[in-house]
Amino acid sequence: MTTPNKHNRNQNGTASIISTLIIVILLSLISVGFAKIMDRSLQNSLDSHLYSAADYVAQSGINDAMAYIKARGINDNTSCTGLSGNPPNGINFTLSTSDKTKYTCILVSSKLTDLVYNGVSPYTSRVATVQGAASLLLSWSSTNNSLSKLPPAGSTQFLDETTWSDISHLYAPVLRVTLYPVINNLTGIVPRTYFLYPSAGGTNEVNYGTTADGSVQPVNCNNTSLIFHGASADGRCNVVISNLNPSFKFYVRLTPLYNQTDLKIMGNTPAGGLLSFTNQQTTIDVTATAGGATKRLVARIDRTQLGVGETPEFALRTTNLLCKRITISTDGLDSLGSPEGCAIPDGAGYYGVPSGGGSDTGDTTGGGSTPTAECWRSWSSPPPGGSAYQHDGSCRSDEPSSGGYFTIML
Repeated sequence: MTTPNKHNRNQNGTASIISTLIIVILLSLISVGFAKIMDRSLQNSLDSHLYSAADYVAQSGINDAMAYIKARGINDNTSCTGLSGNPPNGINFTLSTSDKTKYTCILVSSKLTDLVYNGVSPYTSRVATVQGAASLLLSWSSTNNSLSKLPPAGSTQFLDETTWSDISHLYAPVLRVTLYPVINNLTGIVPRTYFLYPSAGGTNEVNYGTTADGSVQPVNCNNTSLIFHGASADGRCNVVISNLNPSFKFYVRLTPLYNQTDLKIMGNTPAGGLLSFTNQQTTIDVTATAGGATKRLVARIDRTQLGVGETPEFALRTTNLLCKRITISTDGLDSLGSPEGCAIPDGAGYYGVPSGGGSDTGDTTGGGSTPTAECWRSWSSPPPGGSAYQHDGSCRSDEPSSGGYFTIML
């Protein structure tokens, strides 16, 4: 009979112990790995939470800065903590009792080298004030990037809105620009309007001194290398308005046609540097922290969002009759008169109120007497200050032989 080798039995026990140790070590390593993964996941979740909190704090800082600017009228702040203080004389930078959630820096600048208007609806205008410019760079693109194709070179055809943007065209928007020159706060030169038509050919410069008012100007939107005094033109279409008089102040009205549009305007001085636009748009630069996470946001705010400098699309617009008070003398149209009231009659048309002084020699006013019967009919409810007569459309434009005034309601 064979007797088991005692040495072999000892080796078998040693092998079992080593195997067990290896398994324990592997399980320990796996456990440590899972723990690290869980710890990293928790840390990432915490970082994401803190990052989101810092982002919200920075957005809050922009809103607080907007409210402060609107209330106090401040234009610029170049010190990180220059606006810090107790409201209403400052902005409360600390948002938590632990001092871990706060604004660390708020900068404000209202002196910019460009003006940017994003998402401007078609047929809605933006107005920029320009002073001291020798030329302007206008850049525009459709807010919808798919609307960027160009009409063929040489074409200046204006299609209907549906066709312009349909799948077979997808054209970039047309830009209407009107420049209103002002000298000593009075209009010194007749405004000029250009329709900047996106094209596969055309020009990238419009000479203000020689280009006719109301003209359609094909703009070469395939020119992507246009440089404006060291600054790149980054719109789908770009054009320079040249030969401006730097001594003039200009109001520049930009109106996109067809599509929602992103606009940008820059200018240069006679010395060749970039023009500064002051108090038209404001950048607010906010750095905020939340639990160790830091977020910086920079927002560009149009002054109209602060209730400053808003320009109406129309000077006057009405769906009803418009009452105008006009003085008429022997020399023709004079200054505004002030008759005793200007009632609005029922129905459309032209109406007159004779109001003393003149004689009945003209067909558009009767002075103190009844106007010519062929031109006016009695109106059953006259306004204060005289009898009223309704114009029947057959009058001439003769003027009275002596002074007087009447009311015209259009």
